[in-house]
Amino acid sequence: MRHSASFRTALIMLATYLFLIFPALLKAQSKTTPKRFVTIDLVVQDSTMLKDFYIQFEMCKNDVNTNYTLEKDFYTFKIINKKTRIIVPISTKINYGKIKRYHDNGITKEKLMENGAPIYIFEQGDHIKLYITKKTLAFEGKKAEKYNCIQSINSSPRFDRSQYISFEIQKKYEEMFGEWKKQQDSAFNAKKDILKRYKPKLSPEIYNLILADCQGYYYARLLGQLNNNFNTDEKRKKTSFKTYNKWFESMDLLDLDEKALVKSYRFCDFLFHKESFEASFIARHNSGQKKIPYTFQQIYNSIQKNHAGIIRDKVTLLAFYYAVVHKNGKSYLDTAHKSMGNNIFKTSIANLINNYSGSIYEYELFDQYGKLRKLSEFKGKLIVLDFWFTGCLGCISLAKELKPIVKSYKGNKDVEFISISIDPKKEMWLKSVNDETYSHKDQVNLYTNGQSSQHPIIKNYSLSGYPTLFLISKKGQIITTAMPRPIQGRPETVDNFKNMIDKNL
Repeated sequence: MRHSASFRTALIMLATYLFLIFPALLKAQSKTTPKRFVTIDLVVQDSTMLKDFYIQFEMCKNDVNTNYTLEKDFYTFKIINKKTRIIVPISTKINYGKIKRYHDNGITKEKLMENGAPIYIFEQGDHIKLYITKKTLAFEGKKAEKYNCIQSINSSPRFDRSQYISFEIQKKYEEMFGEWKKQQDSAFNAKKDILKRYKPKLSPEIYNLILADCQGYYYARLLGQLNNNFNTDEKRKKTSFKTYNKWFESMDLLDLDEKALVKSYRFCDFLFHKESFEASFIARHNSGQKKIPYTFQQIYNSIQKNHAGIIRDKVTLLAFYYAVVHKNGKSYLDTAHKSMGNNIFKTSIANLINNYSGSIYEYELFDQYGKLRKLSEFKGKLIVLDFWFTGCLGCISLAKELKPIVKSYKGNKDVEFISISIDPKKEMWLKSVNDETYSHKDQVNLYTNGQSSQHPIIKNYSLSGYPTLFLISKKGQIITTAMPRPIQGRPETVDNFKNMIDKNL
């Protein structure tokens, strides 16, 4: 009888556990384990990396795969043990990302360069063993073939440039471009051969994505060469124009479907490069003018004309990521949003609209005295925001021209000049501030606190080029992200800069 009572008690306790405690444990586990993730067993093969070394996974978000967006997830792990299991969250079933390593001793932050900076494709369920040294990465395990394929494709041998240089010296530009294309064709074919060898071990979707990336990279290399030669002597410029028409009059897309081209990390980036090249260099050639700085309207209209559907929507988004700031394209955000289909790129445009229509006052940054400053402190003042980083030559030139301007407004309580640095290290920033190389003592000097491009004020406005000047109204709204920049030896540029300030006071 006692045995039966004990048994019933045990059953009651088990039922209580299953009903109350076990669900709570599952709920707690769900908070720490992401919905989608890849498992990486890290094996450190260089013992010197067990001190002050980190591994970082830079992941694209929500299928917006491009080099232009700052909207990425970063997962950083300090390397402590020779063997460590890492769980890396991913936002989609198929997720592009980079693997980076760097050394951080608290004073300097040194990135270790990967060969060719491969863009890997992570998938839900991947479980790989990753062997690392300061110079190499190697993969084993489930889906390792995919990673090794991408790494092999990005490790193509360098070509002998002697023949190309010889043609350049002789000013035989048709032959020079022909030699470049021959080398790029050879590299592209080598990549396709590698991919073909791995094809039986890859899913059709992954195979097509890697192929689309290879194709985008190939065309970008051809276009980059023409871009580098268009601002030279007249003969080379004419040959560049002729070569452009020859190379890009028709493009072989290797029967890739729209889904692969849109999802690809590199292909739509290339299409945007092509649009900006045409808006600048080709328009310049056709007009006979030496220099035509293209407007945002030109590139926006060109994209709408030359592309359709979801490819058009992605390339349009890339135009905003790249040029919304220095081409002042924010006035086109609403138009673009209305014309887009219901897709992820329309959602990204909506996010930009929200960021640019919001108030600058919501942001907080530290000054050189360690005080957290709210931009709302400057409410009621016109604000000139200057974004910079140590090592930026253009930032040095701008700072030199800004100093007398800042000094001339020193007694004006209605305007405030604020500098914001994206330096990765506080010590680096403080030295630059004290040297007054990049800013002025009469400016309010603020710092993104080591977050660099991932600080909300940088990420939300999609800042990618420096120096950048914003003009902010007395109500905290952006007036322009492309102020006329004062240039040494051109007093009219100083007048234009000051006039824009004065008319908005």
